[in-house]
Amino acid sequence: MDNVKKFLDSFKSQDMEQNQNEAIIELLVWTMYVDKSLMIAEDDKINQYIDKSGWKSGITSEDFLKSAIARVRNAVANPAKSSELLASISKRLDCPDVKNKALKACKALAEADGKLSDEEKQFIETLKKALAVK
Repeated sequence: MDNVKKFLDSFKSQDMEQNQNEAIIELLVWTMYVDKSLMIAEDDKINQYIDKSGWKSGITSEDFLKSAIARVRNAVANPAKSSELLASISKRLDCPDVKNKALKACKALAEADGKLSDEEKQFIETLKKALAVK
């Protein structure tokens, strides 16, 4: 989990636009749910990211997180919804630097338990393709 902490500590989320932060939060939640093994430490890291993001929205970060969890759970259960959500996220992450940071954040969170499950590997590969990053 130290890698995740170091990464999130260095991640300058406050320099990004609100829609980019929201997209990254959705990706982090999705990363947490993809292996069907939810860890409190992962949830804590997502909340740390939100705290550092300089939240600027008409809704609270807590309400956004609840709705993000619902969208992600729906996407995990429904391939059509998964494609829609991934397309929406990719559109909001509109520059290569932010896309690369988002992918690194997801990888760090996926590896937080010391292993990368097959579901996590597949999800990271899907993200690479959807975000067009290496």
